[in-house]
Amino acid sequence: FFSFAMVDVSNPALSQAWETLKADGDPTNWVLFGYDESGKAMEVAGTGTGGRTEFVEQLQADKVLYGAFRCTAVDEDSRRAKFVWTTWVGESVSPIKRGRVSTHKPLIQNRFAGVHIDLHATTTEDLQEDLVTKKIIDSSGAHRPSMIEY
Repeated sequence: FFSFAMVDVSNPALSQAWETLKADGDPTNWVLFGYDESGKAMEVAGTGTGGRTEFVEQLQADKVLYGAFRCTAVDEDSRRAKFVWTTWVGESVSPIKRGRVSTHKPLIQNRFAGVHIDLHATTTEDLQEDLVTKKIIDSSGAHRPSMIEY
């Protein structure tokens, strides 16, 4: 019997990749986590310095991936890092793998604190810059940025 409720997120490389993404001054601006070959544990699927564009280029139709990219909210007084969490379920992912996302996502996402918005995407169109920008601005409350830099 295989339980879909559990996924192992204890790999230290996961935390290391997340901390690198969050570190001010580090050029890393995206990270992706995926399932290892067993399907029971998470591993780092990639990191990079090419921002939202490079992050989106890593997404594959037959994969479930979790991750985030960094962008910068700019207003007249400040520049603030924003972290956009994305749950990617590609269009070709099997129904069984799709089903485990609802139970695995909270276990995975709770491991990585400090995200500003949470997106669910099944196509790269779901992560178009204008859509992401609108969601970040709409979630910003009193400190509404005048622009988002990717």
